[in-house]
Amino acid sequence: PEVKGPVDFTGRNYLIQPLNENNDPAVSRQAFCWGTGNGKTILFMMGISWKIIYRQPRGLWVMPAEDGPNGTANFANTRMIPMIRASPGLVLKIPRDRHKIGGTRIHMNGAVIDFTGSNSSSQLSGNRCSDIRCDEVDKFPTKIKEEAGALHQAMTRADGVIGAQIFISSSPSVEAGAVWQSLFASSLQRRFIPCPRCGRDHPSSKNFVMIWSEQYCVLPNKFPDGREIPAAKVKWDDAARRKDGSWDMDRVVRSARVICPHGGGDVIDSDMGWCDSNGLWLATRAGSSSNKHQGYHLPAMYAPRRDF
Repeated sequence: PEVKGPVDFTGRNYLIQPLNENNDPAVSRQAFCWGTGNGKTILFMMGISWKIIYRQPRGLWVMPAEDGPNGTANFANTRMIPMIRASPGLVLKIPRDRHKIGGTRIHMNGAVIDFTGSNSSSQLSGNRCSDIRCDEVDKFPTKIKEEAGALHQAMTRADGVIGAQIFISSSPSVEAGAVWQSLFASSLQRRFIPCPRCGRDHPSSKNFVMIWSEQYCVLPNKFPDGREIPAAKVKWDDAARRKDGSWDMDRVVRSARVICPHGGGDVIDSDMGWCDSNGLWLATRAGSSSNKHQGYHLPAMYAPRRDF
């Protein structure tokens, strides 16, 4: 409710390429392993809204089942449908029959989108779908009674559907989690941003990924051709740690920055708007140029601050 107005990619330019792939027949699957606050659900909402206008899909949107069917209905009624009613392009397509849009189904402009929880085989079975979106898949059950897990059952709804697209997202949990496994079966796209000090004239030659430290980085550190992936590590003042071992958190916050691996110096919060607008996605797995399975990894530190 606190976010109103037209779509604005300021601070979130990383959403543009994945969103455009909603219109790319070469991409049949996307996997988003993103930290909290990066806009995974917003991306899904924009993508399905575009398709309602231009593709009229039979769609399935699956969410974790902690709150049962009421949880999915609450999402549709408080987020998805208000966005539809606020959009000049979509509001004109709302049917006169008010029962066709609300609760766990949106039926408008020839598109039918069902919203369901991940805990019931009966909820997950049904008609073939050309658009399947599974949000926070690492919270899905891996087995439902004597049947397969929720993600597998949802994905089978696309079997035999020409041009079907499957989208899955989650903040990472464990290595065996669905989103992590899907990420490593994909192109493994990572977001590279340029250094605002040494890369302003030639951003693509001075880019890097952001990581907390080598200790906590579990992704490949080399491109498929053997080149090192430049990584900017997070640092804050050593003096922020007091003699008794405790931290001066205010000083940590004020001094936190990432260090350009190309020797350009410090990159701080106020630089991130420019870095984001000049960033790009690069595949880090071999054979990804013809890979219909696009995976995107994005740490939480890329999430935009409100003062951008």
